[in-house]
Amino acid sequence: MCASVWLPTGTLFPIRNRSFRVFTKNSSTSWISYVKLKKNNMIDITSQKGFDALCRECEKQPYLAIDTEFIRERSFFPQLALLQIAWPGSAPMLIDPLKIDNWKPLHKILLNPNVTKIFHAGRQDIEIFFLQMGTIPTNLFDTQIAASFMGYGEQIGYGGLVQRMLGVELQKGDSYTNWLKRPLTESQIAYARNDVLYLIEIYEKLVNRAKALGRRQWIQEEIDHTFDNELFTPNPKNMWQRVKKNQSLKGRKLAVLQELAIWRYETAKAINKPLRFVLRDEVLISIAHRKQLDTVSLSQIRGFQPKLRKQQAANLIHAFEKGYFKPEEDWPKRSERPSGYSSEIELIAELVWILVKEVSAKEGVAATLLLSKKQLPGYVSDFLRGQQTEFLTGWRKELIGSKLEALLNGKMSLFIDNGHVVFRSS
Repeated sequence: MCASVWLPTGTLFPIRNRSFRVFTKNSSTSWISYVKLKKNNMIDITSQKGFDALCRECEKQPYLAIDTEFIRERSFFPQLALLQIAWPGSAPMLIDPLKIDNWKPLHKILLNPNVTKIFHAGRQDIEIFFLQMGTIPTNLFDTQIAASFMGYGEQIGYGGLVQRMLGVELQKGDSYTNWLKRPLTESQIAYARNDVLYLIEIYEKLVNRAKALGRRQWIQEEIDHTFDNELFTPNPKNMWQRVKKNQSLKGRKLAVLQELAIWRYETAKAINKPLRFVLRDEVLISIAHRKQLDTVSLSQIRGFQPKLRKQQAANLIHAFEKGYFKPEEDWPKRSERPSGYSSEIELIAELVWILVKEVSAKEGVAATLLLSKKQLPGYVSDFLRGQQTEFLTGWRKELIGSKLEALLNGKMSLFIDNGHVVFRSS
């Protein structure tokens, strides 16, 4: 039996033991007439006219599977190199971003709350659209996040999820190829099509299972919490926290590092180069240890590009002096939580982690999604001091919050019963 799908080629396209009949220019459909009929090993949409027509078709769909290929190794901002889209009953469509000038037709769809946009591990894909639009798309669904509620563990890859849910093993090896080079190879085209080929079916299965388990709202709550505008608008004043080995600095030196990190971040954005291209972390740390900085000492710093040094010397020295002479009350402050906890808190945290893992195994929700083990001592400390904690809000409260409260309040006990860990209310 053949099902009709959209695919700009004159041949049958087999997918998982099914054949899909292809519409051609003679079809009654309208948008396909804008798309040149091409072989499966070529990009489908290579013109603005074809892109506009494709978007008009996408507007009619209840949900879309979306993926991107991009290059970022040598730039601050990602450069979109390929866009893949599929929808129910369609085969994957590949769009060449290098041929598109007007992205507004797609932006209209991305901001349409009536169309669900499906990604897998979509942070970097969504960032690209955020940079284009200044806001994140609406009505998002991330299959990686959803899978973590269904017993597939935390951060399962797309290939692993396809294999486990559909029994299909995908090819590997093209994710880090040069996606800007044209023409793309047959292997790249196949890899790109596969990235959305199975996403619709996975989405449908995950949603149906989530509804059956009563977890659809939990998943959406976590997705909405994960993909927030603030995720893609970092505060430059906090850039020092991302500098490796910043723990070695405190007081005035930390204030200097803060200003140096701000300068590096703003400079990298302005010239569209990676942070490491401007100055590496270890160089920032080295400068922060100095008591003064001038053009002579700056010329002796290794790892500072000569051309960039000439352009940015005055700005870097200004950033150093701004941090060095900053009033003490304005020095950056680390988290109020202590770096170390008492042995009692650490022991209680280990006991809580056993409960987290037990609930995780029973409910099929990734343990690290429930609670971060690294932050667990802090949560325990906050709870015992009567402060609000993350595991007592939202879906976490519903799933594990009452158990954690009972355990930490001494109203639940742990037993070993026939080789199994058992928690019982006291």
